[in-house]
Amino acid sequence: VYLPSGEFKCLVAAPDQFDQGTRGIDLAVDSEERILVLDPWRNQIRIFIKKGENNDEK
Repeated sequence: VYLPSGEFKCLVAAPDQFDQGTRGIDLAVDSEERILVLDPWRNQIRIFIKKGENNDEK
């Protein structure tokens, strides 16, 4: 993830967390600051949360 200034902020997911050849990944941030990643290769929306945060389902 990069800030509007172009400065690197953080890594959301390493390449090995996606199938080889995956392309067309889009992402968004929801109101709970989770990163939502569209994985077109698996037809999934993958949800990433910041390490150390509560992982309980709401």
